Amino acid sequence: MKKAITTCLAACFVLANVMAAEYYVSKETGKNGNAGTKDAPFKNIEKAAEKVAAGDKIYVAEGNYYGVRDKGFIMIQKAVEIYGGYSKDFSKRDVLKYR
Repeated sequence: MKKAITTCLAACFVLANVMAAEYYVSKETGKNGNAGTKDAPFKNIEKAAEKVAAGDKIYVAEGNYYGVRDKGFIMIQKAVEIYGGYSKDFSKRDVLKYR
């Protein structure tokens, strides 16, 4: 029984990661009319936040993101993963170099 529960939990974890969508945001090269892909990123994190579902991932390129109309905060009301520190073309990740 314990083995079956462990196997079921592992399968759920794998399926959740496989089904998670990925969105990309680049203040410098993105446009909010884009699809949010690596080749056509969004410009604002808020645009990605509108599209995501719980469990999705947002990758953020270097830059300062102050929110829509530079209001100073960004609110995301879904449980998502956000990874920053990417170069503007998302080819490299270095959180110290690409702030």
